[in-house]
Amino acid sequence: MKKGLKQLNTIQRAKLQTLLKVKKSLQEISDELGVSRQTLYREILRNSYHVSKDTLYVKSSCIHYLECLKGQSRLKFACPNNCIKYEPGRQDCLKKYPFTCNNCRKKAKCTFLHYYYDPEKASNEYHLRLQCANDGPKTKEADIKKIDKIVSPLVKKVNQ
Repeated sequence: MKKGLKQLNTIQRAKLQTLLKVKKSLQEISDELGVSRQTLYREILRNSYHVSKDTLYVKSSCIHYLECLKGQSRLKFACPNNCIKYEPGRQDCLKKYPFTCNNCRKKAKCTFLHYYYDPEKASNEYHLRLQCANDGPKTKEADIKKIDKIVSPLVKKVNQ
């Protein structure tokens, strides 16, 4: 089947979530939905959302956790809430397919950020992005005229 450029619709997103739950391979999902694997990668990564489980004396979801841990005693270390270096990120198990914790068997004990894929949220986010893209330019016409007055003499000098 030839796969062209195509956006997923709500029904396809719901099927994607179901197929992720039954642990189908990305190629099988791609064949069933009729879209490329890269489209599915982007869909899952772009539309997954995270839930934090940071508490005292447990691993942090901060990507700098191990760097900070080297200088601290393991029993006394807790990532402070006001840490300057705090930056949430995906742990190693979420950097490969399926990129989410929807059906992870370690989910109950994992203390990192949990990433989930929800087709309804994904569809809403897509329509919101589409609406924002179609709203038109955010620059006012008066601002464009001011910029043009400044730039046009410079362009004339460069062209001469």
